[in-house]
Amino acid sequence: MIWKKNHFTALLDLLLTGLCDCIRDYFLSAVILDLPHLERVTFEDRSLQREVLTLFCTQLGAHLVRLGVGVDDDELLELLHTIKGAARGVGAVALAECVADEESRCRAGQSCRMERVSSVAVQTQQAIEHRLAALS
Repeated sequence: MIWKKNHFTALLDLLLTGLCDCIRDYFLSAVILDLPHLERVTFEDRSLQREVLTLFCTQLGAHLVRLGVGVDDDELLELLHTIKGAARGVGAVALAECVADEESRCRAGQSCRMERVSSVAVQTQQAIEHRLAALS
C-alpha cells in the first residue's frame, strides 16, 4: 500500500484523538517538507526546485502579511485555502495540514488560531531555507 499524506494524517488523528493540538503538531513537524514529493513534482530538477521553493516562500510571506493586518471572514478563508493548496503543491505537509485544520475551524464558526499557523509557517520557511542551501 502506498501511504499518502491523508493516510498519515488520518492515522495521526486516530492515534491522537483526545490529545492536545501541540502533540499532533509535534508529530506533523516531523514531516515539514516532503522531499520525495518535491522531487517528483519538479522532475528532480534542482534548479526548478530552487525556483518553486523561492516562489512559495515569497507568496507565503505575502499571504501571512495579509493575514496579519486583519481580514474579513471570506478573505480569511480564501487566504487559508490558497496557502493550503500551495503548501500541498510543494510538499509542505505540516503547513498544509495545519492550515487545513484552521480552515475547517473557521468554516465551523470557530476562531482561527493564527499563532499556530504562524509557528508552523516559520518552521516551514526554515526547512525550505535549509533545502535551498543544500541545492546551492
